[in-house]
Amino acid sequence: MLDATALACPRCDSCVEVTKYSREHTITRWADGHASCPELGVEPARFATGRCETLTAAVRAAFDDGLIDARERVPGT
Repeated sequence: MLDATALACPRCDSCVEVTKYSREHTITRWADGHASCPELGVEPARFATGRCETLTAAVRAAFDDGLIDARERVPGT
């Protein structure tokens, strides 16, 4: 993913790629799928669905701490 930041979930170590456009707007790609996530592992893999509260909190904290920069949003994102 263009301009993505690699991040590991603090709970299960699942690797994701995160692109932030603002504190509220986030695109997350699960590098290896979400099967190992305790919060999402039982859910079928679907595009743009599911939410891991642990990962959401970690992404917000990383953004607030300046570890993830906001990117300019381009058409199609």
